[in-house]
Amino acid sequence: MNLHPRAQEKMYFQNAAGKVYYHPTGYVRLAWAAERLSLEAIQAFYEQVLSLLLSTGSHKILSDHGQRAPLSGAAQQWLTGDWIPRA
Repeated sequence: MNLHPRAQEKMYFQNAAGKVYYHPTGYVRLAWAAERLSLEAIQAFYEQVLSLLLSTGSHKILSDHGQRAPLSGAAQQWLTGDWIPRA
């Protein structure tokens, strides 16, 4: 039996922004790409995250921002004004 936490994960979605994984213990992990991203790619990524959270009933996100390029002002506004209130 592999006890490494990532061995149990299932990839749910992937685009230019990165990959979204679901872990059966009830959390969603975001693995970000290092490139600068368009607002559309970020929105698509986060919409899939929200869909996964809602479909699994999970309330936990593990997001490693170490590689992710800073978000644009438009992306920050969209996250705080639109996505976060829905999440």
